Amino acid sequence: MKEPVHRKFDLKKLNLIERMHALMEERKLYLNPKFSIIDLTKLLGTNRTYVSVYLNEVMGKSFFDFLNEYRLTVAEKLVSETDLNFSKIAEKSGFNSLCTFRRAFVKKNKITPGEYRERYGKQN
Repeated sequence: MKEPVHRKFDLKKLNLIERMHALMEERKLYLNPKFSIIDLTKLLGTNRTYVSVYLNEVMGKSFFDFLNEYRLTVAEKLVSETDLNFSKIAEKSGFNSLCTFRRAFVKKNKITPGEYRERYGKQN
């Protein structure tokens, strides 16, 4: 994951990142392909603008990049440890389409899911 931008911020904001990560990890919200920033803000009890600005300015990423980091962690494990086809992997990791999955996967890993499987698959 990309390191957050080091800026001076208050305890309330620190708490926000902890709460966001806890929600994602404990509830696995990222597995829902329809999960949105609005859903997240409702769970956090705050507003969309605050979360969006926080993600962009403090963490240096968009909501979708934040969400896709979790999804890609699941996808990478499935690509390397199973023989599931990539459509099924996209579905199981929370992506709403194979195209979106492939684009996010290549953006992060600089190789396709197929190349990743060849390189890091269970047979290697």
